[in-house]
Amino acid sequence: MSVRSGGRVERECSEQRMEASANPVADQDRKGRLSQVKREILEIKLRGRARDAASGRISARPASQNPLSFGQERIWFQSQVSSNEALYHIPLLAWFDGSLNVRALEASLSEVVRRHEVLRSGFENENGVPVQIILPQVEFAVTHIDLRDFAPEEQECEVRRRADLEALQPFELASPPLFRATLLKLGSTRHALLLTVHHIVWDGWSSGLLIKEVGRLYAAAVAGEHSPLAPPTIQYADFAYWHRSFMDSEDGRRQIAYWKKRLEALPELSTLPTDRPRAAKQKHRGSTHSWRLPDDASDAFRVLARERNTTLFAALLATFKTLLFHYTGQGDLAVGTTVAFRTRSELESLLGFFANALVLRTRLEDDPSFETLLGRVHEAAIGAQSNQDTPFEKLVEELAPKRGLSHNPLFQIAFVLHNLPTEKLALPGLTVGVEETSTNSAAFDLVLHVFEDQPGLRARLEYDADLFDRSTIVRMASHFDALAQNVVRRPSGRLSALSLLTSQQEQELIAQSRTKLAQAASAPTLLHHWVDIAAETKARTAAVIAEGKN
Repeated sequence: MSVRSGGRVERECSEQRMEASANPVADQDRKGRLSQVKREILEIKLRGRARDAASGRISARPASQNPLSFGQERIWFQSQVSSNEALYHIPLLAWFDGSLNVRALEASLSEVVRRHEVLRSGFENENGVPVQIILPQVEFAVTHIDLRDFAPEEQECEVRRRADLEALQPFELASPPLFRATLLKLGSTRHALLLTVHHIVWDGWSSGLLIKEVGRLYAAAVAGEHSPLAPPTIQYADFAYWHRSFMDSEDGRRQIAYWKKRLEALPELSTLPTDRPRAAKQKHRGSTHSWRLPDDASDAFRVLARERNTTLFAALLATFKTLLFHYTGQGDLAVGTTVAFRTRSELESLLGFFANALVLRTRLEDDPSFETLLGRVHEAAIGAQSNQDTPFEKLVEELAPKRGLSHNPLFQIAFVLHNLPTEKLALPGLTVGVEETSTNSAAFDLVLHVFEDQPGLRARLEYDADLFDRSTIVRMASHFDALAQNVVRRPSGRLSALSLLTSQQEQELIAQSRTKLAQAASAPTLLHHWVDIAAETKARTAAVIAEGKN
């Protein structure tokens, strides 16, 4: 069983995160051997570690305190006003081939719920304000459905139909667990598991943790052993309490000051042309278009990034911003991205919604070269990463942009590079495969996802189907592919001069134009020539009619 552990929430340059060791001497030696960009990222991590050491580890909160995190508050409020009840659902579909121990699987999932308070948490509405209720225990039951009466060739379609329906079933946020499972029996040695969890208690990193925990718990249960997992040292609500205290500290205020300066006078709305007017209230009805980038794009982007002393993330984002510049002509572009926000070691083994949104703003009024833009994007990414403790919700509150239900505040377009390693799970006696299913929802106007596959790069545009036609998005993907080739070939070219066509497409267009020009040149241009041609081709047709006579 394998799944991208950052299915919805990713972190830029995750591999660099691991370079900060616990040995300061080794860190200093490593800094001398790293490229400039890696040195900058390492220094960010070292500063964060120094701050952690000064403030101490996150500890248990006071018994009377069960605060929501900033991110949970945002999701709760948006869930109250959104007409799309599945907007924050995260559905997974797993296939089991082999001898499945159903009791061991059920026990493993129940133990995960027992271990993590966040899966025993509900969110009640008290006079329009969310209040978190954490239950000491909840009953978690797997729903069982027998599909053996379906013919083998019909079973997969039926599983996917049920998966789609299951993903859309609403949760009652006040009634935990906000995590459910349905096991479909297809045969004696074949099963499918539908998992759906609410984003208010989950993120992409949590999916990877679930795989790790279920793998170890299942193996222990099959062997008749007790849980091999150590109890969590803290719980999600401890993090929420700590984070709120941190934002009231000097470091928290410093980060807010950085963002207020960085985002001063930010345009309220993207000017990306849409196929339909924006509604007064966003319905979040989404769709996607997926494709693979040209085979050589991955290597070319990596070489470009290395030569410009930056990252693959920055190179791809700069290309996306170039595309947006061509589409909008907007000289001040804000694109959002997401980070896992597990910047402290004690958070890496906790389930929960830790994700944070960062706003990456770039000025393009001077029509810079691509390599100049790349440097600006790099600078914005480094600055954002070093100030990522500030929750997006706090930024919205502090900057107080004009709020409405028609669009997301601060940014409406996002970019995510999925570069976390694939988590794999081997269950005794089973071959397991897992995939994400879709709720056909869109939180933003447009999101470009790029996945690092081996080999190459895979891309997906997720879009608001109430704003864009599919044909528009397909064309946009084609233009991104063309830019991917052209920025690598001409990084010193100004953005406005970089073509949205590949060199082959340009040659085909030139050839077509020449053909049409040649045809036009050979066509008659004088009136009597057209009369002669008409007389020859339409000899029996009247040429002139006057007073009823031909």
